[in-house]
Amino acid sequence: MTNFEFLQKYQQLQYSVMYDEIKDLDFAKVGYCKGDDSSFWNLALVNKLLSEEELTKIEDYLISLKRKPSVYFEDREDLQELASFLQSKNYKWDYADSWMFYKDNPIDTSRFNQVRKVETERES
Repeated sequence: MTNFEFLQKYQQLQYSVMYDEIKDLDFAKVGYCKGDDSSFWNLALVNKLLSEEELTKIEDYLISLKRKPSVYFEDREDLQELASFLQSKNYKWDYADSWMFYKDNPIDTSRFNQVRKVETERES
């Protein structure tokens, strides 16, 4: 499993927990949260350099949901051109996750099938 595949699985795990919708745009998966308008829970997960047209599709979709366009991607050398492209479009770095990926060290997925979503009642 690659680091990006892990991020995709994490995004999918958050569906119905934080994400109310995950829209597949082929080149990006856009997560949307009705209850939280932060860019942390309303973003496009990508794994490649975006074209102008692709970025516009992300922007149009998130703006239609009254969300600030946000692009989430792994901090890899081959995606530095994406960072530069986004900065040229007036995007600003907002946050970084610390996933502790190690080069040439695969992610252990042997226990992933044990993860379960549960419902709970909350007391106010």
